[in-house]
Amino acid sequence: MNHDKLEMEWGTGYFKKAKSRTDAKTTNGTQTLRPQRWGHNERGETMKATHFQVTKFKSIEDSTPVELGDMTCLVGKNESGKTALLQALARIKPDGPIEPNFRLEDYPRKDFTNYRRRHEDSPDDVVLVTFELSESDVLELETKFGEGVVKTEQKSLTLARNYKNETTYRNFYDVFNQGAHVRFRVGQANITGEHAKALARVETLPELRDAATNVLDPSESVKKLAESLAGVDDKTFLGEVSEILDLPLFFYFDEYATLPGDIQLRELAKRIKVHEADPSKVLESSDYTAQALLRLAGVETKDFLDQNNYESLKASLEAASNHISDQVFEYWSQNKYLAVEFDLHPVRDGDRIVDTTLKIRIKNNRHRVTVPFDERSRGFVWFFSFLVAFSDHANREDNVVLLLDEPGLALHARAQSDLLRYIEQKLAPQHQVIYTTHSPFMIDPHHLERVRTVEDVDQQGTKVFDSPLRSDSDTVFPLQTALGYDLAQTLFVGPKCLLVEGPSDFVYLTIASDLLIEAGRTGLPEDLVVIPVGGADKLCTFVSLLGANQLGIAVLVDIATQDQQRLDNLIASKHLHRNRLFTYADFIEQNEADIEDLFEETDYAALVEASYAGTLAGTLDLTHNKHPRVIKRIEAALKAADEDGARFSHYRPARVLMKDAKLQKSIYQKAVLDRFEEVFKAITEAMEPRNKG
Repeated sequence: MNHDKLEMEWGTGYFKKAKSRTDAKTTNGTQTLRPQRWGHNERGETMKATHFQVTKFKSIEDSTPVELGDMTCLVGKNESGKTALLQALARIKPDGPIEPNFRLEDYPRKDFTNYRRRHEDSPDDVVLVTFELSESDVLELETKFGEGVVKTEQKSLTLARNYKNETTYRNFYDVFNQGAHVRFRVGQANITGEHAKALARVETLPELRDAATNVLDPSESVKKLAESLAGVDDKTFLGEVSEILDLPLFFYFDEYATLPGDIQLRELAKRIKVHEADPSKVLESSDYTAQALLRLAGVETKDFLDQNNYESLKASLEAASNHISDQVFEYWSQNKYLAVEFDLHPVRDGDRIVDTTLKIRIKNNRHRVTVPFDERSRGFVWFFSFLVAFSDHANREDNVVLLLDEPGLALHARAQSDLLRYIEQKLAPQHQVIYTTHSPFMIDPHHLERVRTVEDVDQQGTKVFDSPLRSDSDTVFPLQTALGYDLAQTLFVGPKCLLVEGPSDFVYLTIASDLLIEAGRTGLPEDLVVIPVGGADKLCTFVSLLGANQLGIAVLVDIATQDQQRLDNLIASKHLHRNRLFTYADFIEQNEADIEDLFEETDYAALVEASYAGTLAGTLDLTHNKHPRVIKRIEAALKAADEDGARFSHYRPARVLMKDAKLQKSIYQKAVLDRFEEVFKAITEAMEPRNKG
């Protein structure tokens, strides 16, 4: 027998019986395995999935091997095959609201006819998953089966499940050394001498059984060993090892697993009973979440049928409500005025109580009203249901891989960030998490190593790539957006921000600040970021966006008579306090002003002339226009002096000044630096925490 190529159907250890909620039953000698949720290694370490691969399933021809970590994010467009990947993966060892068996109809249509002819004799694999043995698994296996039973060079075990729903090992004897176990059994039997040497030469339990049975003049120890091996076959070692392995279950959760507003508890109990009798009759997704809610409350459905238990049950439900509500509002930043309430209502047939309805309502403490749970926003209903389902997992030591299909699809962008934070802080430390998304707010730009891109490739079907470079622009768009948003929050935005209108303001302010600091005077604070917003019309939008992120913001802008209403509206928006809004007119004695008015008029005119040296024939005459703003006088003079009618660019003089250190010294005379220093002192004072408004 070639053990290296041996592929066996799972033995009795597929699910750990000692902690199983539903035992396996035997029909015609074939074991039917029922999903269960328990089986966490008592030392706290669990086997982890390191790779998976899906083939010949719906849109998937061959996904290629996909590397998994503690958190893995599958990013792709709609209809790229992300859901199909999770649904196939869930069936390797299923738990939760998913059909446990593959259907022949899920085979890709283009090859379906040919495959159906050979299905019974040669079923195709659908999903393969590779697991890494933990150190505690190795220790437990060697304690039970002997030192060396796990081969040191190979600790990755691969499982496959096919279209006949048979789960098989692909490399069992590459990982486990049955010969080491044989020698361990011989040593445990206290067999010595020539008998021990002869028996230790065999490599399998059936061979050991036959050798012990055929020993001439056997000792009592040999006889007892032979008796203990009666009935062993090629699957015995595999089954005994499987009893020890702590392979995780796979729990699939999608948008349909939300709690209903009313739960008919007797009907729920009936559906659960039917499912326990026949696991192929899958519960509705919402039933699993309802079960999780009752487990959190520490009650069972039958407890609700006795109305004498009302007060006790109500207290248990309120405790569960408080627990979940605390978690919800730790991670739900959208509305802090909501509370979840439970109540019990008997369903009567005449005088007889035939059922009990668990009603879930949401109270809005701001408006002092309650509404049925399922009439709240779809996003809140989903978020609350999600936390119910997975708080249940967080409270138990079950070894489960969590498969989340498009989590938070109905949530606001900030709520999606809250959800991602919950997954990272509460779920991933205890369970592996694999989730799909096409939202940039469900992607952590600081952990792009988690991301795998999913694409439906022409003539090849769904493929999974570990590098965005191999995917099209639409597929990686959420990644680009996530990175762009992060850059906007980190590269250009600091904890303190000064918004100015354009790049020329940025240049003049930073040059002045550098010169002042060089002279030992007050410049811009080191932790202040100057942000040109690209024009006065964009100022309100930037203030709203950055203010929503609770950054320290000040604004320094030009001012003309027609701008006053715009600035008043900015203050009225409450995104910016009045003492953090500055205009250049605040620092000179005139009602209208731009940053250029902080310079001496003749010096600024000379700077403009230098920047337009190739266009102007002579000097600018500013005497013909009496406008209070130097920019208006410059524009009029430039138009009069330039026969081609050159349009004035605010940035052109700033660019010239930026490149000429000698010119900077001449332009920034003492009076000019005094004005800029007054600006910087006012901004610094306003940005102090006590003056945040």
